[in-house]
Amino acid sequence: MRTRQLLTLCLGGLLVAMPLVAQAGGTIKGKVMYSGKPIAAKEFAFSKFPNPAFCKQNPSQKGDDTRLLKEVEVDANKGLKNAIVSVRGIKDKKFKTTPHVIAKLCEF
Repeated sequence: MRTRQLLTLCLGGLLVAMPLVAQAGGTIKGKVMYSGKPIAAKEFAFSKFPNPAFCKQNPSQKGDDTRLLKEVEVDANKGLKNAIVSVRGIKDKKFKTTPHVIAKLCEF
């Protein structure tokens, strides 16, 4: 009898705690590594960009309208910079905040 009450209490506690865990959020930590030879940055003419009014400042050292497109950036330890990790299969609500994009010196 006492074991049955304890089991019922434990299962009831788990049922109450389960939704709280899902709503509490979480953190993903790790390091994305790159294998192979890093790709060199490519130059492109900024005048061909669809909306040059969006970025007026030019970080180019040459003083012209060229920009560097860094498709892949790798550090000395082969860590990949600006990697995006996708987590699939989450059945939760949408994000609480909307992302705000700031393009400093038009380097994306």
